[in-house]
Amino acid sequence: MEKIFKPQKVAIVGASATAGKIGNILIKNIKSKVQSPKSKVNPTLLSHFAKVTRDKKLRGTGTGGVKIFPVNPKGGEIDGLTVYKSLADIKEKIDLAVIAVPAKFVNQVIQEGASKEESVSNFIIIAAGFGEAGPEGIARKEEMQKLIKEYNLNILGPNCLGVINATENINLSFAKKEVAVGKIGLISQSGAFITAMIDIAEKEQFGFSLIASLGNKIDINEVELLDYYNQDPNTKIIALYLESISQGKEFQKKLTEVKKPVIIIKAGNTTRTQQAIQSHTGSMAGESAVIEEVIKDSGAIQVDNLEDFVTILQIFNNFKTTSSGQNLVIVTNAGGPGVITTDLIENSKLALREFTKEEKRELKNLLPKESSVNNPIDLLGDALEDRYDSILQKLQTMPRVDGVLALITPQSQTPIKEITEVIIKANQESAFPIFPIVIGGEAERSASKICRQAGFNSFTFPVMVTRALNLMTPKLAQKNKDNSKDKENLQSSKTMGKLLSYQDTIQIALKYNLNILGAEYPNTSRELEEAVKKIGLPVVMKVDSPNIIHKNAHNGVVVGLETLAEAQIEFSRFQKDFPGEKVLVQHQVSSGLEIILGLKRDESFGLVLVIGLGGIITEILDEKILFVNEVSEAQIRFKLENSKLLKILQKEKISENDLIDQALRLFKLGQENTDIKEIDINPMFFYKNKQPVIVDFKIIK
Repeated sequence: MEKIFKPQKVAIVGASATAGKIGNILIKNIKSKVQSPKSKVNPTLLSHFAKVTRDKKLRGTGTGGVKIFPVNPKGGEIDGLTVYKSLADIKEKIDLAVIAVPAKFVNQVIQEGASKEESVSNFIIIAAGFGEAGPEGIARKEEMQKLIKEYNLNILGPNCLGVINATENINLSFAKKEVAVGKIGLISQSGAFITAMIDIAEKEQFGFSLIASLGNKIDINEVELLDYYNQDPNTKIIALYLESISQGKEFQKKLTEVKKPVIIIKAGNTTRTQQAIQSHTGSMAGESAVIEEVIKDSGAIQVDNLEDFVTILQIFNNFKTTSSGQNLVIVTNAGGPGVITTDLIENSKLALREFTKEEKRELKNLLPKESSVNNPIDLLGDALEDRYDSILQKLQTMPRVDGVLALITPQSQTPIKEITEVIIKANQESAFPIFPIVIGGEAERSASKICRQAGFNSFTFPVMVTRALNLMTPKLAQKNKDNSKDKENLQSSKTMGKLLSYQDTIQIALKYNLNILGAEYPNTSRELEEAVKKIGLPVVMKVDSPNIIHKNAHNGVVVGLETLAEAQIEFSRFQKDFPGEKVLVQHQVSSGLEIILGLKRDESFGLVLVIGLGGIITEILDEKILFVNEVSEAQIRFKLENSKLLKILQKEKISENDLIDQALRLFKLGQENTDIKEIDINPMFFYKNKQPVIVDFKIIK
């Protein structure tokens, strides 16, 4: 990674003297180094956290020091640099080769560089036209993979933008030269996302330490980059845009190890976007529910839109971060926006701080008698900067304040500039963040300009801050997703395997003390009569076939058969509709609370356990809990405590111990039987005063 982000000698293969060509942009970017946009800073308003982001050490005191070796078969000279006709002609040891030639020539260049006496081991491949480009592209990809293995190469890309080490003034990309230098390390599977973020950063007051474009991830992927960024002293925040995840288990482990804030946009969570990703990068997105759980469990922050992504980066970069969203204070000069903000907080997992009687008295002494100090603290519409100042000063003396949302609405006498400067000064002195939220047109633009000069941000609407804070506390954050779009069952297999018969499933379940309902398999009407007598009415009848997974869809399940005559009629129909298939009958047990248990062996992340509500309740509450790779009693209890499922168990007076026991047994079954791809227990009935029972159990190998 050092040779990729801090190379001393770089070959540009496909170098060009023609302005606008990628090979020309690469050379100009390296020669020009990183140019950070200038901004005028008012030193009297420059806060402590702004000083950190603008410290010279983070603005890139390094000279880059990169020696460039342009390569083009035509030879000659570009910008005063001698052009080599091939990598083989370069006699010096090259740290890194950036290849910007058409895809059909890329492997030839890699072979040439890797096999020469002073071999090249590190490459950045700009060109597209590999795994995402049909049969020809796939063949090129496979050839490149052989070269990587044969010569032990390190390749970033193909189909990527390159890398930027802003701290060291090294730009090995064809993005623009003007990159705001700061403390955010950006990793993106999309080059266009990087160029957009470089533009946004200049406006929104944050900058970058390292930037890497992953492209198709033929070799180097997000796991190696996470590890490098985690060790980089200049990277304080890590931001990722991912469309796919290459090594699920390694990614999960690395994400857990990273102690810096990690913010992730994981795109491609629907069938249509997965198709778009396949054409874009040549790799499919994983199960969205599994990835979401992995990110949440690691303590990283997942967002699903660019606005939240940018807002969270602003907060981490430019404000002191709050440890919890449970003691927030609203300070406002207008009742309506204060009420709206209260609703936003109350409808999230955030919470407002409750003031004691003594604290209310102290606050009241600083304000007109008409003011309210119940939180929101209403300063009234005629509030000048002195009221904001006195209240913010008082809040700093109070314990358990996690953050302040300072709302300003532009009324005729409201001094926007002065109030904004008070908030900036309070941020300097306070142990908690104070977010200026200026609702309006010209007023917001004025406040934003003042804040930018001081190195941080104002916000236009309170929802921007509340939504970001909600996401920044992963253990508390709600799942803000449209359940109607997330109905794909975790247990539905993309590559169907062999479905075991219920008869075989019973034997496996009993081995692990999973309480499964038995079944009889009559072949004739006489055997059906004997079976019914043995198990007792009412009965349930099902087809048991390896070719039929969804029995209901084929009319292969009948419940509530109250008489032998009804059972005989259905048995005749089953024999007619499902010739040659087994038919089973079971005693119809009394209904209990329906729970779904499932296992899936995810190709990337490993064994996944799901616990969810079944039956009619699932139509109202799409409540499911996931565990990826490891499960313990403590983990299940922790996640149950934060779920609606526990409340339902308690309401029905059902012990969660029964559920935990059966879930642990199921996970052990999956661990010890690695040939099993999926298990679907749907449903399992749980009762108040008796043992739970499984009435349907599918195993796919």
